[in-house]
Amino acid sequence: MRGLILVIDDTKSVRTLVGKALDWWGFDIEYATNGLQGLEALKKQQYALVITDLQMPVLDGLECVQRFRAWEWQRQIILATSANCEAADMDLCIDSGADGFLPKPLSLSLL
Repeated sequence: MRGLILVIDDTKSVRTLVGKALDWWGFDIEYATNGLQGLEALKKQQYALVITDLQMPVLDGLECVQRFRAWEWQRQIILATSANCEAADMDLCIDSGADGFLPKPLSLSLL
């Protein structure tokens, strides 16, 4: 296997699509359905990559990234995803601590 990836998204179809693509490429995948679950997973495990949606119930992706970056012990690559693809949204992701931005709908070639 190539590494462990955490996918944080409240939409099951997104988790399924991303999970199938990453599995096909030989990655192991863990899932969280909101930012709070994602944050708890990040406290326990080092990931090769984290892909998080921005708008989720309980705790949104930006807040998850900000909280994680405040205490992370080893830098992890975090990519934010959203259907809102305006420059201000992308800048907000980077300013909040994300390493990059992927617009939705996610394409397999982009992943």
